[in-house]
Amino acid sequence: VRGVTTNPVLLAKAGGEPGQVLESLSNLDLGPLFYQLVSQDLEGMHQEVERAVKHVGQGLVLKVPPTRTGFKFVGECPEHPCCITAVFSPAQALAARESGAKFVAVYVNRAERLLGDGLKLDRNVSAV
Repeated sequence: VRGVTTNPVLLAKAGGEPGQVLESLSNLDLGPLFYQLVSQDLEGMHQEVERAVKHVGQGLVLKVPPTRTGFKFVGECPEHPCCITAVFSPAQALAARESGAKFVAVYVNRAERLLGDGLKLDRNVSAV
């Protein structure tokens, strides 16, 4: 397992402008850099990707929410690997795969708290 993941909270805690933080992380050359999109509409998502690419370059992986808009975005963005994030069901993982996502992120700890068995969810998702 190799890489760095970010989210809006982590970027805010890092201090500084998010683009600069992404660039600094990218310069560490630790593998893929997962960046979570915050825009909620397709146009905003595409614009956000353009900005992120300027700071990260080739190693960028886009974390996208498992929403109708998110799945549509993944299908429209084959030039960048995408990770459907916050997956809480095998159906979401299947939709992620069908949309063209390269990764899914199951939040095992949160699923444990909300659903009772996060590892079972992980096993079920990996079987899809």
